[in-house]
Amino acid sequence: MQDKSIFGDAKIFVKLFGFSTVFLMSLFIFRPFCKYFCPFGVFLGLFNKISPFRYKVDSSCNKCGLCRKKCKMGIKPYENPNSVECIRCGECINKYVKKSIHK
Repeated sequence: MQDKSIFGDAKIFVKLFGFSTVFLMSLFIFRPFCKYFCPFGVFLGLFNKISPFRYKVDSSCNKCGLCRKKCKMGIKPYENPNSVECIRCGECINKYVKKSIHK
């Protein structure tokens, strides 16, 4: 009976530590769970290269970095628009005036 309480206490500690870590990271990083811990996001990101919703960059792109400033995941869409880290939020497409990145 004593062993179960030790494992129960360890579970509670791990849960509280995990929640606290993600909460504190969210104060400084946009979507830290999605970016660093979510296994489903990693699985979906692997299919960005073959997705029918791939992003394309036109030759009219001058790599000014405006799309990078809009990207909340911190990637450079003009270098790798179909990055594994891309969550397909569309900020690089919707907020960019030149429209060099499209679906």
